[in-house]
Amino acid sequence: MGKRSGHARLFFYSLLVALYFLTLFFPSRVLRDAFGLVGVICILLSFPGADRLYRMAGFLFLTAGIGIAWLEGISLQNVPDHLASPVMLLALLFVLPFFQSLMKVGAFERTLNRMLSVRVDHLGKLYIRGSLVSYLLTVFLFFAAIPIAHDLLKRNLAGISSSLQKKFLSRAILRGFALGTVWSPLEVLIALVAEMTRVDYTAMLPWLLLFSLALLLADGAAGYRYRAVEWGGCARELVGDDRDRRRLILLPAVLVFFMGFVLLVQSLLEIRFFTAVTLAMVPYAAVWAALLGRLKRYVKHSYSTWKRETPRMQNMVLLFLSVGFFNGMIQQSAAMDGLQSLLHRVEDMPLLLFLIIQLFMLGMTFLGISTLVTLSLVGVFIQPFLESIHPLSLAVVLVTSSVAPDVAGPYNSTVMLMSERTGISPYRISRWNLGFSLVFGGLGAGLAYMLL
Repeated sequence: MGKRSGHARLFFYSLLVALYFLTLFFPSRVLRDAFGLVGVICILLSFPGADRLYRMAGFLFLTAGIGIAWLEGISLQNVPDHLASPVMLLALLFVLPFFQSLMKVGAFERTLNRMLSVRVDHLGKLYIRGSLVSYLLTVFLFFAAIPIAHDLLKRNLAGISSSLQKKFLSRAILRGFALGTVWSPLEVLIALVAEMTRVDYTAMLPWLLLFSLALLLADGAAGYRYRAVEWGGCARELVGDDRDRRRLILLPAVLVFFMGFVLLVQSLLEIRFFTAVTLAMVPYAAVWAALLGRLKRYVKHSYSTWKRETPRMQNMVLLFLSVGFFNGMIQQSAAMDGLQSLLHRVEDMPLLLFLIIQLFMLGMTFLGISTLVTLSLVGVFIQPFLESIHPLSLAVVLVTSSVAPDVAGPYNSTVMLMSERTGISPYRISRWNLGFSLVFGGLGAGLAYMLL
């Protein structure tokens, strides 16, 4: 039964993404209805295999949406229209492994790993280099960056106490991860915020990148304090050749050229940025694999990853489609007018609103609530503010508040991954990084306030 349901999810999830692209370029009533029907099938297929939290959230959002439609007399014939935005997010998740396959077959992460093999004078320099490697790996590999960075850094920490090793690893890797995530064009949280606020990614990018680099430098300066720790140096000398150095130069070039290609696709097809990302990712990665002489390996690896990872999207499918339906219903109801009047006083205190959002997002992670679930809920409540508060400010505060828990949320997948690797409690990791997370969120709120 489990194998059959996996095959069914693989087929219908892939079909849903394919129909989404077809409806973009060939709008018709038949395709629209087929898209809606497949969306409903995907919701039903996702319930049995989803985690308990996502089943509960999906049930509540769907039930609330149906209740609003019944009370307000809203027709359910327009359901396919409410699924377009969430399926765009799912399409991004769907194609992301194809880009990550390029990193694998191109051996880019192995080249980055060798950056840490050079002998350094003291532990402060290793902290800076480890944080930077985590940062760069995160932009391309997301969660896969954490175990890769951990395993490499740990080999270079011989000679210091186990407790200090774990604190060092938890800080360098998770902080580098968060700072790389906050501006990455492949991050689904940013795509979700862009859909909620209707702010284009290109408008957010300069500010998020500035925020990221400034904090990366500040954290590197703070991490320099490890220079006082007695340490015997890195375990290995630098290993590499001219090919490795060329790959190291190619790595940022891959991302820069990708951004340029996405902007070209966006301009030619007149579509939203993240829709262009989903369309551009597979052909772009395939061309790079061909240029590296590894196209056959890339196709084989991508096919294997597609078969393995697509059926595991049930949590995201259930959450995004149910939230999309709920948002569509509440936007057409009188509840939005009541919500706007209820929150009217907060409009005069935007900084307070931004700080409340930051603390709420972080606080919910300590209760075990997924950041995606919390962000989806916050996205509903911020809709009345989009006309009175600069949407770019709201977008920035939503992105930074969503990423801040990656460092200190004890139930976040990032902290849990780090806990598994180090063998210590996620609450201890959270305690080590809570100050950074609060500063991260506070500066995000300050930047949003400055942009008003």
